[in-house]
Amino acid sequence: EAFTGAVTTELPSYAVPLFLRIVREFEKTATHKIKKSVLKKEGIFDLSRPDPIYTLLPGGSAYEKMTPELEQQIKAGAIRF
Repeated sequence: EAFTGAVTTELPSYAVPLFLRIVREFEKTATHKIKKSVLKKEGIFDLSRPDPIYTLLPGGSAYEKMTPELEQQIKAGAIRF
């Protein structure tokens, strides 16, 4: 909740991330830049990957860990951002 409070206080509403994926290390280029294209290809949320994924649901006060049930609801359109 503290992280959510800091993000929503410091960032404009359109810049608050809806999904967070925690990774140990980013793949980098020879000039130490993060390879963002690799992250884009991997998708927003893929629960088969070992990295934990969290989402800030509409009206939520804290990020919640993504579950298969939440993933299905989002893909089905039951939860809209």
